[in-house]
Amino acid sequence: RPRWTPLLMAGALLHFAVLVYGLGIDPTPRMFLPGLVLLCVVLGVNVSALWGKRAPMLAAFLLLLFVVRGATVQYAALDLMAFDRAATRMIAGADTPLAAGLNTRRMLELNTAAQHIPLATRSSTAILTFADQGGAAQAAGLSSGGRNAIVLDSTPLTKADPPPVAWMRARRILLAPQKPVELCIIGLSPRQT
Repeated sequence: RPRWTPLLMAGALLHFAVLVYGLGIDPTPRMFLPGLVLLCVVLGVNVSALWGKRAPMLAAFLLLLFVVRGATVQYAALDLMAFDRAATRMIAGADTPLAAGLNTRRMLELNTAAQHIPLATRSSTAILTFADQGGAAQAAGLSSGGRNAIVLDSTPLTKADPPPVAWMRARRILLAPQKPVELCIIGLSPRQT
């Protein structure tokens, strides 16, 4: 194993620590790319060293573990195509003018149906929102300050897991349980006294 392998790992950890803790930047996937590249280099160096020392089973196991973990991370990510289709359908079928929160607008940046939707304000009567804890919880969070909030329309975005993935998810093997993720339209109205 080359002497510079630990230096690469230290550099990747330092990069992450400076961005997240030193500068206080909210983690986004693109900020992990330098660390991921360095991890791949270190993995490649170590696997080739193991292969050269006649330990191909351990090297193959490390590669397989790396590939399986990458696949499960990708599988657990939000299905953006389903999200885009649901948004298009909900926007087209909305009875009232919609507004959207900043996070939802960012997620729908490339959706042509969502281009005309303004940012939500206190006077918005219907908000299209990505509810990562479910529509009812999102409505409860918006129901404050003298306003009622009810879910007018919702589309669940959870995945139907095939049996092997459901088995893994139930036992928390490389996958966490799914959250009740929904795209919903929440109607806001003044609270009646």
